Amino acid sequence: MYVTILSGHVSHENWTTLQKAYQEKVTRHPPRGLVESTLVQSEDDPTLWHIISFWQSKEAFQQAEDEDEASLCVRLFCDAGGVPTRRRYAVAARYVRV
Repeated sequence: MYVTILSGHVSHENWTTLQKAYQEKVTRHPPRGLVESTLVQSEDDPTLWHIISFWQSKEAFQQAEDEDEASLCVRLFCDAGGVPTRRRYAVAARYVRV
């Protein structure tokens, strides 16, 4: 499992743009290797948004990046007027309630 967190500030007038684009593009046409993705908004700073993505593996993310599929979420932020940054994480431990 591999995790990427894309973060960016989006002005209030573009929140709906980001949310709609995420629903239309990510949930309907997810990149191969993407297991789960969540769009979240900070309660402390409502202009700060994150797209947290869980990938099958680092290799799956790298393949999506090489094929320009991983940049989809970057484009969503840019289209909503944000300039995102991406952090990458190896999963050390995980808990899921079933």
